[in-house]
Amino acid sequence: MSKALAILALALFVFPVQAYTQTNKAQHTSKGNNLSSPVAAVVPEHKDSPDLKSEDKKHVDADVRVISTPGKDSYDRAAFWVTVALAIFALLGIIAAFMTLGKLERQTVASEKASMAAESAVNLAAESTKHTLREMQLEQRAWVGVSSAMMVKLAPNERVTAMLGVKNTGKTFALHATLFQRLISLYGPLLQFPENIIQEPGITLFPGAEFFGQVEGGNTPLSQEEFNAIQSGRAFIYMYGTIRYEDVLGNPHRTQFALKYSPAVQNFQAYQGNNEAD
Repeated sequence: MSKALAILALALFVFPVQAYTQTNKAQHTSKGNNLSSPVAAVVPEHKDSPDLKSEDKKHVDADVRVISTPGKDSYDRAAFWVTVALAIFALLGIIAAFMTLGKLERQTVASEKASMAAESAVNLAAESTKHTLREMQLEQRAWVGVSSAMMVKLAPNERVTAMLGVKNTGKTFALHATLFQRLISLYGPLLQFPENIIQEPGITLFPGAEFFGQVEGGNTPLSQEEFNAIQSGRAFIYMYGTIRYEDVLGNPHRTQFALKYSPAVQNFQAYQGNNEAD
C-alpha cells in the first residue's frame, strides 16, 4: 500500500510540472519571436514615369527540400525525460503491484493452512478430551459382578441349594442393583438362558460392598437317581442370571453370568457362555 501511495504522489507532482513546462515554452515563444504579418512592399508611384507593363502572372511549381530541422531546446528535452520517468515509475508500480499481490496470496494461503491446522488441533483436542472423560468414567464407575458361588446343599430327597455372592469392585456407587438368578439341573448342555424368575430387590452397593443371595433349584427334592447322575457326570447343575444396576451418572449397566457345578471340586466354575458385562 505504501508503494502505491508513493507512485500516486509522484504522478500528481510530475504532471503539473509537464503542463507548466509546455505553457512556459509557449509564452517564451510568443515573446521572443515578435513576427509581424507579411506586408507587400509599396512602390512609390511617380506621375512622370513611363507606364510600366504589367508582368505576366505565372504559377511556378517547385520541389522544396528541408535542409535541416530546428534543434530541440531544453523544454523539449525536459518533456521527453519526464515522459520516460513516468513510464519507468509506471513500470515499477506495476511490478510492485504484482509483488504485493503475490505476497498477499502467499499470506492468504498461509492463513488458510494455519486455520486448517488450528481446526484440526481443536478437533484433536476435543477427541482427546472425550477419550479422557470416557477413560475416567470407565476407571471411576461401578463394576458389579459375581464374587463367589458355592454349593450349600446337594443330597437325595433335598432341594438343591447354592449361595451366590455379588460385589461392587468399582470406585463409585452402584444404584438400584437387581439380581435375576436361576438354578437348574439338566441331562445335557445349557443351550438357552430363559428369563430368570428369582429376583432380589434393588439395593445400593457401595464401592467394595458385597451381598449374598441363596438360590434353590426346582420345586421338588432331588431324587436318588438324579443325585447319582449328577455325581457320575451324566447330569449337570447350572446357575445363571443377570445383574442390572446404574452408575452415579445414571447410565444403565448389565452383567450376565453362567456357572456350572463340578463334582470334582464340589463347587461352581464359569460356564462357556453368557458371561459378559457392559
